[in-house]
Amino acid sequence: MTILYDEKSPRHPFVKGDKEPKMVWQNYLVFAIVSFVIVAIVFVVTMPSTLDFTNDQRNLHGMMLHMVLFLTSFVVIIVYPHTKEYKKRRENGISTKKELVSFALILGKFGLDLVFDIKKI
Repeated sequence: MTILYDEKSPRHPFVKGDKEPKMVWQNYLVFAIVSFVIVAIVFVVTMPSTLDFTNDQRNLHGMMLHMVLFLTSFVVIIVYPHTKEYKKRRENGISTKKELVSFALILGKFGLDLVFDIKKI
């Protein structure tokens, strides 16, 4: 068995072949964030029925969800072309226009939903 020491903190040795402690914590952190997001989404989507919203409150809740989805897709369409994955695909000759078009269609759909929700209220 080979024991390795971290030069920055030699009090924290680990066995060669084991995952680095930092990687283990990163995996736990990613799992915790994903779990929290899933629970938050389920809560937000089921909130009108569990809290017994009126029709006006349901309409406002739906409009707010459409607004969040619209803004999220807007951010994605701006940020995605600057990611390493996008640039790697472009370098490998894979067309990424289809992905951007799909993001634009999603953006347009949520935008139209938002317009109709605003008209309704």
